[in-house]
Amino acid sequence: MGGSGLLPLATLAFCVDNAEASGGSRRRKVLIISYKKTARVVGVLFIIATVAGAASAAVLGSILEADGLLVDVAANEARVLLAVFLDLVLVGAVVAIPVVMFPVLRRHSEGVARGYFAARMVEGMIIMAGAVALLTLVTVSQESADLGGGGSVFGATGAFLLAVREWTDLIGTQLVFGVTALILNLSMFRSLLVPRFLSIWGLIGASLAVVSSLSSMFLGLDPFSATSVALFLPIAIQVMFMAGWFIVKGFNLSATGAESA
Repeated sequence: MGGSGLLPLATLAFCVDNAEASGGSRRRKVLIISYKKTARVVGVLFIIATVAGAASAAVLGSILEADGLLVDVAANEARVLLAVFLDLVLVGAVVAIPVVMFPVLRRHSEGVARGYFAARMVEGMIIMAGAVALLTLVTVSQESADLGGGGSVFGATGAFLLAVREWTDLIGTQLVFGVTALILNLSMFRSLLVPRFLSIWGLIGASLAVVSSLSSMFLGLDPFSATSVALFLPIAIQVMFMAGWFIVKGFNLSATGAESA
């Protein structure tokens, strides 16, 4: 009687163990799929941000560099508006990246996750300010054209808006971007979410980008000079490489803890 009473209990315990193992396996699979999807989304967002930023600069070309600034802006209004649209796409991607990455980064350091989130929000706001300045420049150029192009007020306003645009480009898309890249790659280095060579590459490239932007701000280095481009190129290439890595390889699952969940 005693032996027969133990059999159902043993069977029940076996079933519970199996259920827990099965539940753990399902949870692990869900986490793995979730991390892979997150990595792919982040990779796509990085590509969108990079392409949108480069396309905006290419579309503007030399429009903002001409002596007759307001005349050129008025004559190329469609191109300027397209650049504004691309800036807004860039802002959307910049803001979305830390939102998507926050749960992953928080598993390793909530402070770093919050810092990265805050830094990219600041970057997005600065780029948005530059887009608004460019959009306002279109309005001023239209008003100037309606009045025959005369008036020192329009010229001064145009020069002010151009200065705002240039400073937001320098601070937002270069300096603050470099800082955010430093934060992200330092987190990647510590957490091993990507191979060490990739995060070290990012740390070096981000440092060079910060040096380039600070040199432009305080030493008069032309942001579009060969030296500036050479300093900025390593992080630009690294971002695209890391984006491809996220899409194809994803995060290191052992670092995320998904494999042992």
